[in-house]
Amino acid sequence: MIVLRNVSKVYDFSVTALDDVTLSVPKGDFVFLVGHNGAGKTTLLSLLVRADQASSGVVLVGGQDLAMLRESDIPLLRRRFGIVFQDLKLFPGKTVAENVALALQIQGHTGRRAYQSAAEALELVGLQHKSSSLPGQISGGEQRKVAIARAIVHRPEIFIADEPTASLPPDTAWEITTLLMQINRLGITTLVATHDRDVVDGFSRRVVALDNGRIVRDVQIGKFQEN
Repeated sequence: MIVLRNVSKVYDFSVTALDDVTLSVPKGDFVFLVGHNGAGKTTLLSLLVRADQASSGVVLVGGQDLAMLRESDIPLLRRRFGIVFQDLKLFPGKTVAENVALALQIQGHTGRRAYQSAAEALELVGLQHKSSSLPGQISGGEQRKVAIARAIVHRPEIFIADEPTASLPPDTAWEITTLLMQINRLGITTLVATHDRDVVDGFSRRVVALDNGRIVRDVQIGKFQEN
């Protein structure tokens, strides 16, 4: 589903964010991307959705070389993804249901269909009872769940999340990660960038560790240890 071959990303001709990264993520896999802030996790995710382009190497999504994409094709690529970045970008003046349905309405779906799908996504994340609430009326953890529901409402092929448990209490972080596991079981390839060691330690999934832009570990374990 996702292949990176000898991928590097250099900013301003001097700052190396990724350095000769080679990685393969099969369809349906679940991967934790771990590493300290600045290790290259967010840059890697940005390349996958063509928010940025590699300085060298090849990035493939579903066999498609992203360097060959026309600008007009980038929106179609991004429809294959469900994305939750650290900035949730929820609309404060819209209800929870409206925030989730908007993702489908932008793609041209009708109001009734969009809201039916939004209700199903909110039920999946356990927030159907909050559908009429505004984002400011729910907790931080619930806001993350709304963002997740919005990201999966169109049933994407790939789900990516950048620090989805940041600043959450341990029990809420565990709940969010369990939800991500449920999404993965729907057959959605899932990549989660995190530096939350407790989260990674608690789940037996593939762990890819980045350090200074390089992959330093790629293991299928529940525990990881830093160098």
